[in-house]
Amino acid sequence: MSNPEYADLAQLAAGADPDLVDFVGRYIRRANWFAADPLGGRDFGNVVCLSLYRKPPFQVEMVIIPRPTLVVEHCHPHIDAFEFHLIGDMNLVLNGRRVFAPEHVEAWKRGELSARPVHIGPRDWHHGEITEGTVAFLSIQKWADMDPTSVGLDWEGPPASPEQERAWGAGARV
Repeated sequence: MSNPEYADLAQLAAGADPDLVDFVGRYIRRANWFAADPLGGRDFGNVVCLSLYRKPPFQVEMVIIPRPTLVVEHCHPHIDAFEFHLIGDMNLVLNGRRVFAPEHVEAWKRGELSARPVHIGPRDWHHGEITEGTVAFLSIQKWADMDPTSVGLDWEGPPASPEQERAWGAGARV
């Protein structure tokens, strides 16, 4: 790792597996994590959004739904996104149609199927239900007509929680 930005990583990596050190260096350089939002994230009560990368018009958020909940129908009018499912079981409905059949979700959880990303456009209405455990996904976004903030603020539809409604009342909603 000759890049001086990663000199600390090389020092920290003394004694670590060289393949791991190489992978971490390549991953950090490719992801450019240091362009992340300095605020880090937003807690909307039943949904937590962590900004991992932000360089307008692009943003990557990790969306975590920590407990069983119903996410009300909504759209994100300024966001075109691909959602990459990481963990958990969520019944996602996009424009009135369930995205994954229950048997596909069960096969994915057993490791028999690869998850595929879901494209959610700016006018795609969607909602979901989590019946047990935690759900997390990466939302890789391109924002139109404004700088990125959070999916929980670029929201058309009723609020998903009192915390989200308070964030809007504080003038954070776009």
